Amino acid sequence: NEKLEAYFCCTGCEVVFNILNDHELIPYYSLRSKSSAQARLVSSNEYQYLDHPQIIEKYALQHDDVVTLEFYLEGIHCLGCLYLMENLNQIDQQIVVSRFNSETGILKLSLKREAKLSYIAYVLETLGYKPHLIKERNEIRQFKQQERKIALKRIGIAAAVSGNIMLLAIAVYSGASPEWQKYFDQISAIIILPALLYSAIPFYQVSLQGLKQKKISIDLPISLAIIVGAIVSYVAVYKHTDQVYFDSIASLIFLLLSTRFIQKEVEGKALHHFQKQSYFNIESVQRYNITNGQYESIPFEEAIPQDQILVKEGDVIPYDGKLISKDAHINESLLTGESQPKHLISGQVVYQGTVNSGQAFEMKVDFVGEQTRMNRIMQNLNRPMGNSDIWTMTDKIGTYFLSTVILIGLITILFFWYLGDPMTGITRAVTLLIVTCPCALAIGTPLSFAQGFSYLLKKKIILRDVKVLEKILHVKNIFLDKTGTLTKGRFKVVNVIYHSPISSKENEFILAIIYLLEKNSRHPVAQCLTNFAQEQLEEVPSFKLDSLLETSGKGIEGQYLGHHYQLQRSLSGNDLHTTIDFSKNGQTLTTYYLQDEIKQETASVINRLRKWGRPITILSGDHKQIVAELANKLHIQAKGQLSPEEKANILREHPLSLMVGDGANDALALKEAFLPVCVRGGVEISLNVSDVYLANDDLESLVTLYRTARETKKLIIRNLFLSLFYNITAATLALTGIIGPLWAAVFMPLSSLTIVFSNLWGTKYLRQLKRSL
Repeated sequence: NEKLEAYFCCTGCEVVFNILNDHELIPYYSLRSKSSAQARLVSSNEYQYLDHPQIIEKYALQHDDVVTLEFYLEGIHCLGCLYLMENLNQIDQQIVVSRFNSETGILKLSLKREAKLSYIAYVLETLGYKPHLIKERNEIRQFKQQERKIALKRIGIAAAVSGNIMLLAIAVYSGASPEWQKYFDQISAIIILPALLYSAIPFYQVSLQGLKQKKISIDLPISLAIIVGAIVSYVAVYKHTDQVYFDSIASLIFLLLSTRFIQKEVEGKALHHFQKQSYFNIESVQRYNITNGQYESIPFEEAIPQDQILVKEGDVIPYDGKLISKDAHINESLLTGESQPKHLISGQVVYQGTVNSGQAFEMKVDFVGEQTRMNRIMQNLNRPMGNSDIWTMTDKIGTYFLSTVILIGLITILFFWYLGDPMTGITRAVTLLIVTCPCALAIGTPLSFAQGFSYLLKKKIILRDVKVLEKILHVKNIFLDKTGTLTKGRFKVVNVIYHSPISSKENEFILAIIYLLEKNSRHPVAQCLTNFAQEQLEEVPSFKLDSLLETSGKGIEGQYLGHHYQLQRSLSGNDLHTTIDFSKNGQTLTTYYLQDEIKQETASVINRLRKWGRPITILSGDHKQIVAELANKLHIQAKGQLSPEEKANILREHPLSLMVGDGANDALALKEAFLPVCVRGGVEISLNVSDVYLANDDLESLVTLYRTARETKKLIIRNLFLSLFYNITAATLALTGIIGPLWAAVFMPLSSLTIVFSNLWGTKYLRQLKRSL
C-alpha cells in the first residue's frame, strides 16, 4: 500500500482508508495499513458479561447460525464513522452484517453464533465508539439524551469559565493597576481549571487515541495549543509577566465545543432528512381502541405488534400481519409481480407495501419497522455508500488537500522561526489547522448521493446502490425490451385460426392442454393464453400433464397419454399481431393472434431519451415484422426474433449499455448489461438481477433517473468548489494573521454547514422533483 501521512478527526476516519487499501471500498481520510488497527483488537474484562449465555437468550434474535443484537454507540460524529459502522464485516469476520441508524445512534449487528460478544464490544470501543447493549427500546432515548447532556454540560462549563475570565480580562485590558492585574490573573488561573480538566477532555481523548496508533489526529494541534497556552500562562502568572492567555484558551474551548455541537446537530438532521425518506407515503393508520371500541387515527410510527388495524379500500397495507376479517383481495404486484389481486382468507399473512384491492378489512400487526418483509428487502440494498469514481476523486482531493495544509503549516513555523518569531509561526500554523478541515469534502458527496437516492425512492425508483447515479452517466447504448417495457404487456387474443375442422369437444381439450401448459408461466403471452383458456372452459381441467418443459424464448411443450403438445411462436405472423401456434405431435392445429398496446408515454419518453445522444435499440423475442413496425413508429433501431442467449451476446458486445427489461424473462440479458433496469416483476426478483427497479412500471422513470443523476453530479461539483473556496480563503486568512485561533474556531464549521445547506437547496430540477413528491 502507498504510504501516506495524514491527520484524522477520529479513529473511524482512519480505519475507513484502511478498508479502501485492503478491500477496495470508499474511505474518507488516510490510513497506512490494516495491521495497526488489528493489533488493537484485544479482549477486555469490562465486557465479559456479554459472553453470558442469558444475554443471547434474552436480548438477541436468533436465526440459523446468526444472532442479531443492537448497541447504542457513543462518539459517532461524522460520515467516516457512519461508513465504518456499515462495513464492520470487513474488519472482523465474526460480523456478518452491520447496519447503523444515524437518527437513533443504534448499531444493529448480525454475528456468527460462535462470535464472542465481549471481543466485538471491545473492538467498537478501541475504534473510538463506546457500545451499550440495548435491552429495551426506551433505553435508546436515554443513552442519546445522556450523551447529548454530557456534551451540553461541557459547553455550559466552558461558557461559564470563559465569561467569568473575560470579565477579569476586560478589567486588565482597561488599565487595571499591576497589583490588581496580578490578582485577576491568579483568579483566572483557578477559574479555568474546569474547562481545562473537563470541557476539553474530548480533544485530549481523540489526540491520545491517535498517538497510541502512532498517528496525528486533527485534534492534536488543538490539544497542544490548549496545553502549551495554559503552561505559558501559568508560568507568566508565577513570574508576574504579561503572557497570560487564559481568556483566549477558555474562549477557544467554548467556541470549538459549541461549533462542533451545532455542526453535528445540523449534519445529523440533514442526513436523517435524506435517509428517512420512505418508499411508502403513509403518515397515519387506523388503530382499534379497546377502551371505546372505536378506530382512531395514530401516527404511522406508533403502531406496535398485536395492534388491530383497519385497512381501507385502495390503501397500502402499512405493516406485516394476519388477516382478521373473513377475506380480502390483495394486489401483491410489488412483491410478486402479479397484477391480478390475490384472494386471502382469515388468518393468512398480508405484507407491507401490498394494496387492498377490495373492501376494507381488519388485520393484526405482527411486524413493524425494520422487521417487515419489505424493509428487510430495502435494508439489503447498499444505500449509504457506493464505490464510484466521483467518491474516489473527492476522497483523493481531501487527502491531498490535508497533506498540503500540514506541509504549509510546517513551512510557516520554520519560516517564522528563521525570522526569530516562533510563537507567531506556531499561532498561525495552529490557526491554519483549526480553520481548514476536510470534513466538507467528505460530507458533500455522500449527502448529494443520499438526497438523489431518497428522491428517487419517493418516485418508486429503487436503486440497488447509489453508484447507479454515476453509472447511468457513463452509458453509451440503450437497449429496450418490447413487451411490458414499450408496450403494456397485457395481451389479448383477437383471432383464432383452425387449420383443420375441430369439434367443440376437441377445442375444449385443446384449451385444457393450453391452460395446463401455461398456467405457471409468468410471461405476458402465457398469462394471456391462460386467461383466454380459463374464460372459454366451464371448469378447470382435472387431469395433469405427464411432463412439462419450458424453453425460454422458444416456447413450452408437454406430454399427455403418449402425445406431444407444444406452444411456440408462429413464423407466419404479420406486423400487427403476435402469433402462437399450438401443435400436436408436430402438426399445427390452431394459431392464436395476440395484440399488445403500446404505452401512452412511450413515444414522448423515446424522444427525450434520443436527446441524451445515445443509440436506442429494441431487443425482442417477438416476430421481426412486429418489432420493426414498432421501431419505425418510434424512429429507433430494432432487432427481433431473438433468443435470450442472442440478447445476452448483443449486450456482451456493447460493454457500456443500459438494458431495460423484465427481471424474470430477460434475466440473462440483464446480467450482461452495464446498467440493468427492471420494469416488471416483483421487487425481490428484480433486484436480484438488476441495479434499478422501476416499481411503477413507467418508462418515464428512466428519464427521471437520468436527470436526477445528472443534477446530482452538478451538485457534487458545486459542493466541491464551495469547499475548496472556503478552505483556500480560510487558509489565506490564517497564514496572513488576519484571523487567530479564536476566529478559526468560529469559522471551522462554516464549510460543512455550507455544504449541508447547498444540498438542501439542491438545483432547480431537484427542487421541482422534491415538490412533486
